[in-house]
Amino acid sequence: MVKVFGFSQETSSLNACLSFVNGRWFVPAYIALYIISPILNEFINNSQTKNLGRYVLCFYIFSTLFGYLLVSDEFNGGMSLISLIGIYLTGAYLRREDSVFNRFSARQCFMSFSAIAVLLVVISTGLLTMGISKSIFGYLNPLIIIQSVFLFLTFRNLKIGNIKYINWIAASAFAVYLFHMHPLIRPHYTLTCKWISDQGAYAPILVILFFITIFIFCTLVDKVRIYIFDKVFKLISHKKVSLEISHR
Repeated sequence: MVKVFGFSQETSSLNACLSFVNGRWFVPAYIALYIISPILNEFINNSQTKNLGRYVLCFYIFSTLFGYLLVSDEFNGGMSLISLIGIYLTGAYLRREDSVFNRFSARQCFMSFSAIAVLLVVISTGLLTMGISKSIFGYLNPLIIIQSVFLFLTFRNLKIGNIKYINWIAASAFAVYLFHMHPLIRPHYTLTCKWISDQGAYAPILVILFFITIFIFCTLVDKVRIYIFDKVFKLISHKKVSLEISHR
């Protein structure tokens, strides 16, 4: 027995299709963020840049202390509306301080990102040698947050212009997330990843090929969906216009 929208029902394909609403944290958290974004925008617009920066700093101190170190349930390991609000305000601050962060080249930002990645691996390896198996690669780890900022700045400061195929692929990124996290797909996806990890020296190559294949497949499926929806919408719109003309 599983629950869908608060009601207990027998497990079925329909049940699995609907369960992503209350089983995948990002979707409801993102919708909630969208709903409260006007309030956040009002706060951002009425805050001076320095004050906004101080608030973001205080937010991450609080997040690190209570969410990461004390493992507060409200933060849910960074998978919550609270963390999305922090990311939203961080983005607003980076945009405000555009002239400052533009001084760093894409290469400098990527080197900083890579340096933190190496530091995280060293720390993780050191913890494993001490018998501590807990992962430090969580969303609330301040090093992960700083690393994410540098990765964002790397691509923002990278002067590549407007490339159509990148925009074409990026439009389906959210669909790829929904697909591979779906309850009907997730178990097979996890089992495949486990099988790949057991392939020894070939594992890294197989992982890269597997993820590229999944991404291409999901993107193509989403493009078919967009094409069908677009055709249906145009057909409905055409019929509606025809009916309005006939009534006149």
